[in-house]
Amino acid sequence: MLNRSVYRILDANLNRAREGLRVIEEYLRFVREDQRNSWQVKQWRHTLREIVERLGAEKLLAARSADTDVGKDLPSPSNSAKITPHAITEAGFKRLQEALRVIEEYSAVVEPLVNHLAGKMRFEIYQFEQKLFGINPRSRFAQARLYLLIGTDFCPAEKMTDLASSLLDAGADCLQLREKTLPDNKFLELADKLANLCRQKNKLFIVNDRPDIALAVDADGVHVGQDDFPVDVVRQLIGSENIIGLSTHSMDQLKSAIQADPTYIAIGPAFDTTTKPHEKTAGLGYIASALAVMKEQGIPAVTIGGITLENLPELIAIGADRIAVCSAILAADDPIKQTRTFSELLSSGL
Repeated sequence: MLNRSVYRILDANLNRAREGLRVIEEYLRFVREDQRNSWQVKQWRHTLREIVERLGAEKLLAARSADTDVGKDLPSPSNSAKITPHAITEAGFKRLQEALRVIEEYSAVVEPLVNHLAGKMRFEIYQFEQKLFGINPRSRFAQARLYLLIGTDFCPAEKMTDLASSLLDAGADCLQLREKTLPDNKFLELADKLANLCRQKNKLFIVNDRPDIALAVDADGVHVGQDDFPVDVVRQLIGSENIIGLSTHSMDQLKSAIQADPTYIAIGPAFDTTTKPHEKTAGLGYIASALAVMKEQGIPAVTIGGITLENLPELIAIGADRIAVCSAILAADDPIKQTRTFSELLSSGL
């Protein structure tokens, strides 16, 4: 009789867990259109099937007795909060977590291995919810001021991690690996080192142009240009909780970028640049107009292109408070001192 009661509890909570997972999966598929995280939810459904197999599907079904459940007619607590897809999904997470906790506890009576599987899955769900609904990508990125682009055109791969560590300590908030020459295996190795470094220092790590590399090393995000993957495709590949940046060089491109809804938009080149000498200078007029539009839209802007300590005051004067820098730091006689000075100027707003 005792075991039947335990199986009845397990069966009811397995059903709740399945329902919670389905709510979360539908939100990811149809609201966020997030292929990567939808796939993750499917993997947890496989885990629930494994739990059912280990407990015995026939035992669970035999213990089911919905008609005699004394709680089936109890009213659900009223909820006056606004009903939104986000709120429904958060409720699905809570239902799933509570069900897994019950499965974890009661399975110890009949099948200890299920206790381990349910506990592991519950912990993974907690982390997944935090990643999905924690600080959103735009809020995370909005805190950055000095965005450093780095690659082997300015620093050998074998020295890059040490240099990047010093520059992050000196005030760089975000590191983007912009790499065009390394073979993929070396690119991946370097990206992994830099991703780990940024995690240790609680700084952002972005990969230029390569969603596959970013996904492999669990980078914070990807930056793409006008001729790279569209923003919606990148979002499907790396997940909606990650940062996506998009470069623009004109008001027409900016208008299209706003419709694509990336995490941030890069605007420029503000000045002539050695990093992309083929790119026509957009000029301060475009920068000023773009900053005004993006402030109204609530999208973080990154001013790019030919920025130096000498011309930075011109940008700050028209409202730029977040810049991307490459050669002005990496080609300097003292990159660490240069980084510190850039950071101090941005923080003070002159």
